Amino acid sequence: MFISSVIIINIFVMALSNDDLHDNTLNTFASLNSICSYIFIFELCMKLIVFRRAYFLSVWNIFDFVVVMASLIDIILHSSGTSSSAVSNLSFLPQIARIFRVLRITRLLRTFKSFKGLQKLI
Repeated sequence: MFISSVIIINIFVMALSNDDLHDNTLNTFASLNSICSYIFIFELCMKLIVFRRAYFLSVWNIFDFVVVMASLIDIILHSSGTSSSAVSNLSFLPQIARIFRVLRITRLLRTFKSFKGLQKLI
């Protein structure tokens, strides 16, 4: 329930973010997004410790792993800045990471068993 709540909060934060907001609001949203990402990274680490190799037997877990890794790449790129040429050449990665984070909503669908047709579609 806690992780599902964090996913919903993260989705709302990403949905409300746009370039027309004040700097304080954008910074607040960026902080909330980072907190959510750190929670997801912590969840991934705990699952990897508990399940070890068995973690990768589930397709949902592999999807979660890819999403969290994309979020981690986004955090690393934002914290390192764009001063180096290598980071500036990878400027498309944060956008890809954000797309994967938006796809995190599909995690909520697996909790709703009545949406099996929608799960197959996704």
